Amino acid sequence: RISSSLSTLNFDVAQNGFAGISINFDPQGNTQGANLSGLNRLVFGLDSAKAKKIKMEIDDADGRRAVYYLDGIAAARGYYELLTASLGASIDLTKVKRINFVVDAESIQAGNETGSLTLELGGLLFP
Repeated sequence: RISSSLSTLNFDVAQNGFAGISINFDPQGNTQGANLSGLNRLVFGLDSAKAKKIKMEIDDADGRRAVYYLDGIAAARGYYELLTASLGASIDLTKVKRINFVVDAESIQAGNETGSLTLELGGLLFP
């Protein structure tokens, strides 16, 4: 973690592994998570010289998961916007437990299995 809004994931996904950063809204496992239903969009900054595509997973307290792929990640930070309306009924935005950003073998090209991904957040609780 670089600061309250920046975190870096150092990854090595050789051998078909994966690595990730999680924003955990319920680290003790005793609440219904965060209510993100009042947000129109979620915006994340991402940069990586090696990972060009990552998987973003949003989990709710009922065990449902929405999965999105963020493409075109570059060495210079780019910003990605997810409109919460696009989630539809796939998850309950009033009970978001965690948001995961995952680098796996599909995220990188051969020879780029080791690298880093920087995640920038603003306005979300970042434990």
